[in-house]
Amino acid sequence: MNNEYSFKLNHRASYLIFAPKDPNIETAGKCKLKKIKVESDKGINGVFSFNTGHLEHSGGDPLGRITTLEVGEDFDGVKGQDFPIPTTQDVRTNGAFMVIQPGTHALTITYTVEYYGITQEITKTIASRDFLENKYYTIGHTLNVEVPEFVFYFPDTYYMWDAQKWYWYGQETYPTIINTAYSTYPRSQQEDPLRWYNDIRGTTAHRANNSACQSGGSARNMPCANALTWYIYSGDPHFDGTTEWSIGGVKQRGGLWLKKWNKISGKPSDASITNCSTCHSSGITEEGEISASATPKTGRPSDTSDYFFLPAMGYYYNGTLYSVGTGGNYWSSSPESYSPTTVFALNFSSGKVLINSSSNNRPYGYVGGSRPGGAQWFQ
Repeated sequence: MNNEYSFKLNHRASYLIFAPKDPNIETAGKCKLKKIKVESDKGINGVFSFNTGHLEHSGGDPLGRITTLEVGEDFDGVKGQDFPIPTTQDVRTNGAFMVIQPGTHALTITYTVEYYGITQEITKTIASRDFLENKYYTIGHTLNVEVPEFVFYFPDTYYMWDAQKWYWYGQETYPTIINTAYSTYPRSQQEDPLRWYNDIRGTTAHRANNSACQSGGSARNMPCANALTWYIYSGDPHFDGTTEWSIGGVKQRGGLWLKKWNKISGKPSDASITNCSTCHSSGITEEGEISASATPKTGRPSDTSDYFFLPAMGYYYNGTLYSVGTGGNYWSSSPESYSPTTVFALNFSSGKVLINSSSNNRPYGYVGGSRPGGAQWFQ
């Protein structure tokens, strides 16, 4: 008579527990699960009654065959959390639950995952089987997330020319949003010696000065200016506005395709990307200065195996990021002989690809160094 009751609930639904894993150590922990879609050959959701002690379709709208679970979304004022995919199954840390109608079902499960801003869908199937009342079924699919072709582009690839460290080295925050300024950019040699540009000058006249790498820091593996003229005139440049890549976890599009160095014909037989004795005949002015420009084709080359891709990563100026997705700026290893503040660089947009030195000031934050993983930008 104390108004206390004891009762036992008999759950009549079937429960799916999703605990996917990804054995790829390159993506595991960095790849996040965003959505799970389950499609059955029979109805799995709808409005049910319990008149018979079991789930019974109450009529009206037909049963649904598709149930979608949004993972990590905000719900009812509660902030959602990231849902990283581990290398091994662990229901306690990454289990996602779904309720379905009991019965015999063949399921098609589509996982939507995100890796550094780029999403992909992975589909798995479960052959027809019984899903019983009040039973839990752990589904531990191995996803084998593919590393997208162009995803490894991070803010630590921007440098002042030939600086020892990247543009935002040592800073806790930095802008990856276009036209947003941060005040912690490098301001002087005295304040930021590791992030400041190299003021070495070229040793001889314009043309000879650019035959070989003369940098010793982050630009040492970038092309010399002579080599860039071969890329521009014989590298069949294509500006592609659709290829996806990411920076700081934000998906972007746009970049330049160029022929790989070993696919470029006519260049000196002993030339390399960083040591090329002669520039292209169209890349030298009457005054002996290097100046090259061309209009890129539009779109992706039909066979990209002979090409490499440079994302349109824009540039930093006074701590602000500009032109991401529309323009690319890549340092060369060749400084100017007459100025300690300018240097040759490759600049491109949808309408032009060129190399010059007069507009490429060393304090700019252009792409330098190497791709994450150690590969060179130019191939």
